[in-house]
Amino acid sequence: STKQWYQRRVRGSHTVRGKSSYAPSLVRLNPNASPVHPNGFWDVAGFGILGVHRSDFMEAGCSDRTPTYRWGGEDHEIVNKLLKNNISVLRSRLPGLYHFHHSRDVFDL
Repeated sequence: STKQWYQRRVRGSHTVRGKSSYAPSLVRLNPNASPVHPNGFWDVAGFGILGVHRSDFMEAGCSDRTPTYRWGGEDHEIVNKLLKNNISVLRSRLPGLYHFHHSRDVFDL
């Protein structure tokens, strides 16, 4: 299942409670691309997928939701809070992880 894949590949093999989290780089698919035909690029700047132990997330204050005024800003705010609490953020490419293309207004309901 997707949940088991995530737990094994993202959280389970790269995170250590009190020490590290994992934000894998993923392939950002171009319009009309799919995992079957993965035309896109490795996104090394985004932090939208994050594996972290709940206790580290809570202790770093990541559940405190303050408004963000830029697209994706909350992802960077969470990473900054983890780093300030001495939780490293490991990065590496994770084949098989894709971000599907969409317009930014798709979530503005």
